[in-house]
Parts: sequence; C-alpha cells; structure tokens
Amino acid sequence: MLNILCWNCRGARKKETGNFLRHLIGEHGVSFIGLLETKMETWMRRDVDRLVGRNWDFCFQPSHGRAGGILVLWKNMLGTFQISFQSNQCIISTLTRSTTIAWDIVVVYANNDMYGRRQLWEDISNHLSAALPHVVGGDFNCILEPDEKKGGKPFTYSQSASEMGGFYGC
Repeated sequence: MLNILCWNCRGARKKETGNFLRHLIGEHGVSFIGLLETKMETWMRRDVDRLVGRNWDFCFQPSHGRAGGILVLWKNMLGTFQISFQSNQCIISTLTRSTTIAWDIVVVYANNDMYGRRQLWEDISNHLSAALPHVVGGDFNCILEPDEKKGGKPFTYSQSASEMGGFYGC
C-alpha cells in the first residue's frame, strides 16, 4: 500500500515540523511525502536524514526568499522514482513500483496569483502521461466550496476557483 502525505508545513527546518512529521510517518505508515512552503533555499542529504531518517530519497524545489518551496520525500525501497518536470509551483514525477505498476504524482504549491497559477495548469497538462493514473496533491491556494473556508472574508466563487474547477472537471 502507498500512503501519501501532502502538508503545508510553513517551514521545514522547524523542530516541531520534524517531530510531527516523524509521528505521522509512524502512525500512518507514510511512504511518500510532499512538504509545501518549506521556506528553504537549500536542502541537503543531511537535512533529510535529520528530518525523516536515512532510508528516504528526495527532490527539492527551493523557495524564493522566505516564501514557497517544495520538498518531495519517498522511502527508497518504494520503487523507481523519476522526476519528469519541476518548477516553482510543482514537482511532477513517475513512481514505478514494479514493471507493470506506475503512477504519475504531482506535488503542488500554487502561486497565490490567479495569473501565475495558470502556468501551473498548463505545466500539469503538458507533463502528465495520459496512459498512467495520477495523484495530484498539495496547496492550491484556492478553494472551490464555502465549507473549505475557515474565517476571514466571506467566500465568493472567483475566477480562480472557476479555473481550478474547470481544470479538474468539477
């Protein structure tokens, strides 16, 4: 079984992030992780070892200043993991668990701006294989339904929500 976790951690080097992440891995048998808004410009092997342990591989998309950043982690015994596309908004990869089982996996940290997010929809469309099932997860910085919203200004169905809904066929 493949248990996937996508989490907007708002800072990957925080002690609390590592503690909670290791708890989630143990509690739920997580073998694939997408950390979003890492706020990190550099990330190395020793950082991964400290965060989740030595039996994990990773792919990292740096943040721009103190905003953004994507870190994808997978247990190295999981299978073959090949990155097919990487940008400041997503990491797209193919996970092959045997010679016949493959999935496209997309980890997203979308731009706050609707116009910037349009590039994300184009990138995902251009880099996913139509022949493979896919999993898309992360922080889209957009909501489709009023019950997804907690606090702040009242929900309004915006152009951003319309574009996201159109992309996913909602």
